[in-house]
Amino acid sequence: MVCHKCDVTLCINPDHLFVGTAKDNMQDMISKGRAAPQDGSNNGASKIDRRQAQQIMGMIQMGMNNTEIAEHFPLTHSQISSIRLGKSWKEAAYEIGFCHEAANDETTPVSKQTLLDRHLK
Repeated sequence: MVCHKCDVTLCINPDHLFVGTAKDNMQDMISKGRAAPQDGSNNGASKIDRRQAQQIMGMIQMGMNNTEIAEHFPLTHSQISSIRLGKSWKEAAYEIGFCHEAANDETTPVSKQTLLDRHLK
């Protein structure tokens, strides 16, 4: 694949071109700030909105499991798991203080204050 240093698609100046892989091209795009985040409401394929994501986080904090929560939304239990593990809807989680902490290969939600308290010890 031929990539463009100058980011002008029609450019054929050999000094502006370099050979790379698709991965190299994506990393170049990201490093130049041309990649839009695809998380949460920025993802056009998202099935829920920010408010619903925060409702899901509340249900997680109440102790509901992924399957129980998925019955109330157009999501699968594995999509709920991505929210639980902080793989999706990170900004919505931060807004309401829903944080995640890895412990023995499990992810347990904890409050921002708890994380701050642990950090300050």
